[in-house]
This record gives sequence, structure tokens and C-alpha cells, in this order.
Amino acid sequence: MNKLLKLFLFFTAFPCIKIFGVSITIFLFMAIIFSRKNIKIQFLKSKVFLFFFVAILISSVFSFFDDQTSHPGFFYILKICFQYLYWICVAIFFKKYFKSFNIIELINYFLLGLICLIISFFVLKFKLDYGFLSFNFDFPRNNFVFIILAGFPISYFYFINNKRLKKFTILLIFIFLLVIFLSQGRSGILILIIEIIFVSIIVNPKIKLFYNFVLALIIIAFLSGALNFFLVSLSNAVEPYNPRIAGFIRQDGESDFEQNKSLMLRLMMIDKTKEIFLENPFFGIGPNMFKYYKAPLDFRSNYQKLDYRDDDYINSRSSHGTYLHILSEFGILGFTLFLLIISPPILYLLKHLYNSKTRKSDIFLISLFGISLHFLSISAITGTIAWVIIGIAYSSKTDKQIE
Repeated sequence: MNKLLKLFLFFTAFPCIKIFGVSITIFLFMAIIFSRKNIKIQFLKSKVFLFFFVAILISSVFSFFDDQTSHPGFFYILKICFQYLYWICVAIFFKKYFKSFNIIELINYFLLGLICLIISFFVLKFKLDYGFLSFNFDFPRNNFVFIILAGFPISYFYFINNKRLKKFTILLIFIFLLVIFLSQGRSGILILIIEIIFVSIIVNPKIKLFYNFVLALIIIAFLSGALNFFLVSLSNAVEPYNPRIAGFIRQDGESDFEQNKSLMLRLMMIDKTKEIFLENPFFGIGPNMFKYYKAPLDFRSNYQKLDYRDDDYINSRSSHGTYLHILSEFGILGFTLFLLIISPPILYLLKHLYNSKTRKSDIFLISLFGISLHFLSISAITGTIAWVIIGIAYSSKTDKQIE
């Protein structure tokens, strides 16, 4: 089973293979479960996860009766419900069994997957399709950044627990910063900096006050506008390598509200979510139905710079946010249950950071905190890595021996 689990974590970090249109991680996870009789997914005992899945099933039933949804059919819904069942079982599995494995050895394979992901994103960028078997080495930037944010704290934990690698933790931080920077992600680099600060506080609690002081200085400087000249100079230096961040620093070009069509599209998806919520407040429109829901888009007059896009194009876009995704598709019931799933480990982490009572294993909780911030700008709940991180966070929260 350990070999299968190593492969599972490798392809969780490097999700490049699909079999019959489904990620290879599903087949590996099923093999893990059926290879050992003593492995039990106590689904019925994990109440909040169980209730969340029930909310998904309820919304699935209601999706067939919504006149504004171009429903893709029963088998599509069946496939999506099975995938959600798989993801939830993954979280429950890691919640219960993560601490019973050789964690460092498992992380080694996860780290190898991250290395392959980085090479693929910057170098390979191609796809191969052989019918039932497909290979995708061309990862979208948002997905890539999400996995990197999930993987940094785990990688950091691996380095500080390896005598030979411990002295290279600064280099590790630099590499992750460089990778995020070159990916042209914007929110990702800010979240990564927060993760770096948090792991630094856990490793050396004495510098907590220093980091708080630095953060306060940064906030005051930006609010006062005293760094305007420096920011312009910095943006000019950054421009050849990352135009998106350069524009973000200058607060013009693509990052200007009026010109930033990407931001405007995200705001439109918020308005679409409001329309969906007002029509389907309790149970939502069903799993993965956001793109199939034909909203009236009464708010379009507020986004004149996107007039060249027709309603069908706007309605076919993703929610551009996990929380919007869940609220619109599963209603207030599913949204509340999802918050109940991710909140306990995050609140536990923040409480321990505030009280300076952290352990090394709390670094795993930073992965969940980081992706929960990135959930604001990317819809990433329909992927294995998010649920692996949720399960590991729960395991780390409840066990004092993961060091």
C-alpha cells in the first residue's frame, strides 16, 4: 500500500494523467483502499463531511427541476457526485491515517511531484491523447499557483526535518518565490509571503514581534503613499519579467479597475452568484452547474467594457472563486457545511500563532490556510489536492506526535 500511496501523492502534486477522462489519483486511491482490509473510511462517523455530501446530493436532485439550467444529464450528475464522494473520502482517509505513515518518506514523493509540475509548467507545455489515456503537461496558471501554495509549507516541513537539507531552507523559500513570480501570478505571491511569515514564526516564535512590525510598516507605507516613487522604479525593473505584477505595482494598465477585464469578469461572476442565490438560496443549482446556468445577467450595464462578449460566453465562465462556486451550487446549506469543514484547523492555527504555542506539525495547517485564501480567486474545490490538504490539516491538528 505504501508504494500506491507514494504514487498517489506524486500525482496529486503532478496531476498529468487521466484514464477515461478521470484523474489517475482516483484509481490509485481505490487500489489503496482495497489493498488493505484494515483500511476503513469511516464516512458515516465523519458527520460534517457526511452532511456536506448529503447537501451535494440534495442540490443534485433539485438541479433537474431548474428551468434556467441547461442540464447535461443524469450520468453527468452521477459522475460528479461520485467524484465528490471520492474527494471527501480522501480527506477522511488522510485525517485518520496520515499520522500512521512515514510522513517524511511520503512527502519526498509529493516533493518530486512538485518538481515535475514546475518543470512541466515552464518547459514542457504539451498534451497527448490516446483515447482512454491522456497526458496533460500544459497546466493553467491558476491551478499551478494553487498547487504551489499548497505544497510550499509541506516542502518546508520536509527540509527542516532533514539534516542535510535544513541549511537550505532559505534557498527553498527563494525558489518558491521565484516560481510564483515567474508564473505571473498576482494574489499568489502575496499569499506565499504570508505562508513564509507563518512558517518562520512557527520555526522561531521569538521573531513573531519582528514580523508583526514589518507587516505594520508595509501597511502604513502603502496607505500613506510614501512609496509611490519606489513602486514606479520597482515596476519598471519588474516589467520585462512579469508585466502583470508590474502593472499591479503601478496600479495602472491591466491592474486598473476600468481596464482590467479579468477583474471585471470576476466581479460579474459575483453578480451572477447573487442572481443564482436569490433564486436558489437553500440548496443551490447542483454540482458543477454554474457554467450551465443561464442567468439573466441584469447587471451587464455595469460592465460596458465587456459588451463585446455575449451572454452565452459570460454564462459559460467558471465562478472564479471556490466560495462563490459552493454558495451558488450547494446553497447556504452546503456553503455553511463547507465552512464548518475548513474552519476548525484554520482557527486552531491562528489561535496557536497568536499564543505562540505552535508545533512543527502546525506547518501543515498553513497549507490549508494558504489555499483557503486562494479559494477567494480560484475555483479549486473540484480537485484532489484540496481535499488531501484538508485531511492532513485535521490529522496535524489532532495529533501531537507529528514532528
